[in-house]
Amino acid sequence: MSELKPCPFCGEQSAYVGYTRDPFSDNRYAWVNCGKCHSSGGQFKQDVYPGDKLLNRDEMESEAIKRWNTRPIEDALNKRIAELSQAVGLITTLKPTMVMDANHPLDMVREVAEHVTARIAELEAEKCVLVDQQREAKNHLIDKNLHIDSLYEEGYKLQQRIAELEEQVWDLNLANERLESAYFADETIAPDGSLKPSVCKLMKRVEKAETDYSISEAHVTALLNRIAELEAAQRWIPVSERLPDTKIVYDKFDVIVEFENIKNGGTTRCVELMSYDYRNKSWNDDCGEYGFYPVAGVTHWRERPTLPEVE
Repeated sequence: MSELKPCPFCGEQSAYVGYTRDPFSDNRYAWVNCGKCHSSGGQFKQDVYPGDKLLNRDEMESEAIKRWNTRPIEDALNKRIAELSQAVGLITTLKPTMVMDANHPLDMVREVAEHVTARIAELEAEKCVLVDQQREAKNHLIDKNLHIDSLYEEGYKLQQRIAELEEQVWDLNLANERLESAYFADETIAPDGSLKPSVCKLMKRVEKAETDYSISEAHVTALLNRIAELEAAQRWIPVSERLPDTKIVYDKFDVIVEFENIKNGGTTRCVELMSYDYRNKSWNDDCGEYGFYPVAGVTHWRERPTLPEVE
């Protein structure tokens, strides 16, 4: 059996179902009464004729309750109230500072539409700025990577050259040993007592190879030091190791943020651009006209790359 709605006249939840049977005509009656104001409604009558299919008491009481609960005007008003509440909620969401004016609804709609249009334009402009910044940072990173690759390639070529020079030095050392052996055997001495020209030429080659080897080794060392500097500049620094040494309020850095993924579960990591406040050692999200909001979960940071100079 369905639940009875409150009385439409007094509002009390004290309605009950009545049922009776006429002892003379055998007609049956079911209705609903209010126990507070004694109003009645939802009356349902069943006339009894020979051969008719009669409803039992439960079925008649259910029909009376259905009629009592059927209130088209009240349902229409409740529906309209729900629609208006939804509209008011939408307006306050789009423009929290909106002042409600029921006498001028079209002006309210126009004002909200203008506010939303202006806000969309602001967001589009902000999006364009962020896209440009992302493109510049990406191009700068590509240039740095290409420079590092070229240094690696040059270092590899120098290592190959060093290997070739070491092989030449090895050969020259063997030749020098033979030269010393020939010298002591007087095979390198000319009749006038001087060294033979072939021996002098070979000694000069040894001296030049040793000089080339020392120069190439110093060049490789300088390149390896430069590669180490570039790799250190792009390293992600854990916040547990140290924080940025800056005296600029809300200075911007690239950071790695960890947060709980409510939708898929687990932890999500992402790279964001955050502002650092050195006064209270906090990371903040720059929300534009709404100010800066503290952000938790920052695990690493690094300096933003310097944009290349335009020639």
